[in-house]
Amino acid sequence: RMGASSPSSSDTDPYKAKSTTLKIESQSYGYAEKVLPRSIEKVLLKKVLSEVQPIMAINWGHDGRSVWVDKGLRAVFQVIFADLELDIWTEWSETGTQRVIASFPPTTGKEFVHAFALTGVSSASASSSSEDLTYTPTTLKEGVQAWGDRSQYFFMDLKNSCPELLGALYLRPSLHKQVQVGSEICVNMIPDPSGRVSLYVLTEQGHENRNSGWPLMLDKATDEKCLAVKTTNVARNSLNLTEYNSALTVWRLDVDASKLKVAESKHGKQASDGEKNKGAMPHSVTEDIKVMASKRELVPDEEVEDNSFKDFANIEQERGKEEEEEEEEEEEEV
Repeated sequence: RMGASSPSSSDTDPYKAKSTTLKIESQSYGYAEKVLPRSIEKVLLKKVLSEVQPIMAINWGHDGRSVWVDKGLRAVFQVIFADLELDIWTEWSETGTQRVIASFPPTTGKEFVHAFALTGVSSASASSSSEDLTYTPTTLKEGVQAWGDRSQYFFMDLKNSCPELLGALYLRPSLHKQVQVGSEICVNMIPDPSGRVSLYVLTEQGHENRNSGWPLMLDKATDEKCLAVKTTNVARNSLNLTEYNSALTVWRLDVDASKLKVAESKHGKQASDGEKNKGAMPHSVTEDIKVMASKRELVPDEEVEDNSFKDFANIEQERGKEEEEEEEEEEEEV
């Protein structure tokens, strides 16, 4: 949009950078916004460039992956990115069936290439917040179509590139790469009697604008505290498809379901006993990482107190007092 600048050139990799600096300008007192490739943890106001002074939630703010200005404000911001996290937890149904849920961070960028395969499950499915992105289960073997909307791409030479995938349950995405930005994806797994599930995540490692930063996330996904999840890169840029220019990379997440916490995610969601019995569906990851304007993350190089909300509250209190006095006067007249 008009008035929005690009992040500083020093942050060449948006998925590895901890922060970035942006200059955003409200031209002709209009609205301007910059959408970033990752979710925002907080925003610091570094420098005001306009005579118009900043008032959080009135002429500037941030929400999810964007920073905005309005009403003539021009300023420089430092954006702190939220970490990309894979969230895995377990739930039990009323009938005693255990389910393992893997929740992935919202996708970024206009293109996103991925797929899933599993072993050690009696059944599994995947779902997305995007209506166009669905998954069809099938058995992975030579010649299987990789994506629902690409009939020319088939798996080939699995026995040499990644033999452990042969015979796995493959969850074929309906879309090859045109996945809606911000899509939340969950994989639901019913472990077999062994209780040990292997979730294979397939994506493009070298094509950074088509993997939403998942390779970096998967490389550090091992849960070191309880060792419930261990991550292994089993095929780096070596999984080939017919007529496909890029090779896929495969990460295997070995999940010990017996060591997973019940209905609890790294984002702090803890289900009640009733929810555990009902097998509550995963909560929205977007709601966890969404930073609301009311938090007012406004601290430039020196502390600045924003009194705008206090002023609104004082006005409401004065109005209330006036109404009470009027009611008392009316009662005295009667």
